[in-house]
Amino acid sequence: MKFIFYDEVFTPSNYQKLILCILTICESTRHHIMVLNEDGEEYQKFLCYLGDTSNLIRGIIKNDPREFILEKSIIYNVKNEKTCFDSHIINIQELYLNLKKTFNLYLENSINDYLFILFYCTNAQKNFFENCLNSHEFQIKNGGGIGTLKNMIENHNFDKDFSFVIFDSDNLPLQPHYVNPNTKLMEDAAIAKQAKFHKLNRRNIENYIPLSALKYMYKQNHPVLKKINVLENLYTKSIDFRKNFSVKEGLNKDLRASASVPNYIDISSTLSSEELLELNTGFGKNVAEEVFSLDLPDALKKEDIDAWTEVNGIITRIQKLM
Repeated sequence: MKFIFYDEVFTPSNYQKLILCILTICESTRHHIMVLNEDGEEYQKFLCYLGDTSNLIRGIIKNDPREFILEKSIIYNVKNEKTCFDSHIINIQELYLNLKKTFNLYLENSINDYLFILFYCTNAQKNFFENCLNSHEFQIKNGGGIGTLKNMIENHNFDKDFSFVIFDSDNLPLQPHYVNPNTKLMEDAAIAKQAKFHKLNRRNIENYIPLSALKYMYKQNHPVLKKINVLENLYTKSIDFRKNFSVKEGLNKDLRASASVPNYIDISSTLSSEELLELNTGFGKNVAEEVFSLDLPDALKKEDIDAWTEVNGIITRIQKLM
């Protein structure tokens, strides 16, 4: 978070909390401050009060507005007013209470989903999150599945101002009217709690795996390469399939589920015998962990520009909230 201190907060009654806030921000990876008017009367009195320590305070406070604004984070105005996070206004008392709060990222699976997030980070973003984790300013909350994740959001300890939630859409291929009931319950709970969240546009994180990454992972002449080539051709023909094919388990899973989906459109009737044979099974339950652990150049990740735009957009949004 970024904080602009208005001259009105530099009053003697605030001095103790101001010093504590500024020093806490100094130790932080994710917080930055700037004084709106460095020539302000109250600010100058505060610096005089600090004496020789004022040079330390000046060093902590950013003095280049352009650099301050360009950093990816929401700006809060620190004033002698009632705090309103939605209007980005906070008073010094509330600032002091909130600076030490940990920002929580709620995920269905804290291992694979976090690897997925890091995979679509730039190097600078990855370093930012890792530094925040190491300094205990950032925490990953493991839902252990969408049902448990929903229960965690509904818990009274959930802090909507210091949290972000990501969950799968769990869509099915070629079923445009289908809405997964558990996903709907999760989304309703997030809205009710005024949570900041993102429901993935695609079925789940496996649908964001670049095919180039799968090819990179499997060696030349590996039998799985034929499955990848068939899938690549199908992805080219159908955007819906790209978004919603069960990469982990294959067509088998969706054909088994067809009986419980109203007005189910038969997938098998739209596919060739070769496609049905190769894609009957998927790439296994560990494919996300294996791929998202790879250190690949950004150019390969950006081959699927829609995936990069969506996921890196989520990452940028989280950074701004922190």
